Amino acid sequence: MKQNGMNRMTLISSLQRAALSALFLTCIIPSVFADDPLPPVSAKATTARVLELKVDPVDQSQLVLLDRGLRHGVANGDVFAILRNEKKIGQAKVFAVFNDICSARLIKRNGTVKKGDVAVRLKKGKTNAKANTKSRPGKVTAAPANTDLLQISLGTQDGLKVGDILTIYRINTAVGTVRVIDCRKNRCTARYLEYVLPAKLPIFRVGDLARRSLSSQPKKVDPNKGLRKKAQSIMKDAERIRAQARQLEAQAKALRDQARKLEEEAAALTAKKAVTIPSVFIPELGVAVTSSKVFATGVQIVRVDPGSVSERAGLKKGEVIFQFNDKKIKDAKALLKDLQNLKEGAAAKFSVMGENGPRAFRIRVKSSKEKK
Repeated sequence: MKQNGMNRMTLISSLQRAALSALFLTCIIPSVFADDPLPPVSAKATTARVLELKVDPVDQSQLVLLDRGLRHGVANGDVFAILRNEKKIGQAKVFAVFNDICSARLIKRNGTVKKGDVAVRLKKGKTNAKANTKSRPGKVTAAPANTDLLQISLGTQDGLKVGDILTIYRINTAVGTVRVIDCRKNRCTARYLEYVLPAKLPIFRVGDLARRSLSSQPKKVDPNKGLRKKAQSIMKDAERIRAQARQLEAQAKALRDQARKLEEEAAALTAKKAVTIPSVFIPELGVAVTSSKVFATGVQIVRVDPGSVSERAGLKKGEVIFQFNDKKIKDAKALLKDLQNLKEGAAAKFSVMGENGPRAFRIRVKSSKEKK
């Protein structure tokens, strides 16, 4: 008996300790691991669920459809926190309210909103009569064929005026926008502005909903914004090209000035008189020669005396004597000295380069008697 009583007491103590530990973990773990705690809400907060996700075709913003409406106290301007597993993944602001559903636009996003997420109202929007009147949806009462005009059951009594933009919805899906061109007390006429359906008139149907509210009006789109940006980019490129052109023009001017200076120097050089190289007369050959301009060695004939040995040998002006007795000729003075050193009656062999190629000829040194 005592043993059973001790076992029972031990079991009860273990269960108590386990319960306290579970309570401790329940209180501590959410505060430690919750990276985005649930925002504070009032006891009368409205809880809804995401029924559907849409994209507004006008401004491409994210829209969510919630399963709460006028019967649940939802009004335009209400702000809902979108939660999943007690983690806030976004905020949405209501812009259209119906009896059992409402449409909201995502204004903040910490993650991807999905169908079935929980929505808890954080902030109650203004619910004055004037705001409710403006947000009250109307209906398309007439959509004439082959025209871009609509008649809608909203007028001046609903706060509507000429120039206002209405969004047309079909089964809670935005299908386009229209602009009011004529407004009466309880009806108005509007013209097509934008639409996302096939372009076959009439785009909108009788019974489609028309809604006007500050948050649902499409953003003003500047059709020329892209063209202006492109024009600005082209102007920047043009200015850069003009700067490069100015730089190239400066370089071209510098090159023209340099070329002009070179031309002036060349003209000055050509204007100078040609330098005449002095010639040497060789009486033994009867020719006047000068240093060759063609060959590194040898002498060039500049004059052949009539009746001389060179004339009889067929030498002509301009030919080059480049070898004497198998010895290269350095210059005219050396040739003259070598000839003067020859003995009387000695033979001398010469190599000449002419128009028809090299050839050789011989002479014999006259004696003193023959010279007389």
